[in-house]
Amino acid sequence: MDSSVTPPASAEDHAPETHEPNLLSEQIAQLIEKFAHDDVSIGEVVLLLKGRAFLGLLCLFSIPFCTPVAIPGMSTPFGVVISLIGLRLALRRKPWLPRKLMEMRLSQRIFPKLLEGANRIIRSLEKVSKPRCEFVVEAPVLQHFTGFCVFVCGACLLLPLPIPMTNLLPAATVTLLAIAAIGRDGILTLAGYALFLLTAAFFTFLLLGGASAAAWMSETFRGWFEPGPEHLP
Repeated sequence: MDSSVTPPASAEDHAPETHEPNLLSEQIAQLIEKFAHDDVSIGEVVLLLKGRAFLGLLCLFSIPFCTPVAIPGMSTPFGVVISLIGLRLALRRKPWLPRKLMEMRLSQRIFPKLLEGANRIIRSLEKVSKPRCEFVVEAPVLQHFTGFCVFVCGACLLLPLPIPMTNLLPAATVTLLAIAAIGRDGILTLAGYALFLLTAAFFTFLLLGGASAAAWMSETFRGWFEPGPEHLP
């Protein structure tokens, strides 16, 4: 056979190369393009994110709250999604969402802007996230604890508290733990646990401080609005 003759190229050689996104940030960029045409449901987001679907949802639904100011009308539905995913992770079960939530459509007018902001944060975290101390991520007991942390933080986002930091701390905790799980980064996981303890301490302080304030007000103003002897018949 003449070696100078080049064999005809097969159809596979001419097939266009398809780029399968390896990073969550690349998948979110595809999602932003999809939003350019229409509203997208949570179920469609799950399909697009594929294997890291529910961990990706944790990032997408928590990062918008990583600001000191609350976002009106969004913390409740997003908090429900985060709590349900966290509960399943705490039980070491495959994450699941009810059909009604999967069919909930995300506004084309608002959500792409949130995605763009979220993607900037995710890209920054992806640069420092890498597989290390993987036993922290793989240990069954710590997987239970990670899910518990996500569940509690989602419940905190459900609270309608008009107080700065009440959304920032739990949302940052969920974001850090989700990115750590995706990247199998035990160091980031431990950082997420530390942030969770800070979140728990902050909300405990609010709870105890609120109860103490209520008791002080009750003691201080007791009798102000009760009728005195001169008003009694």
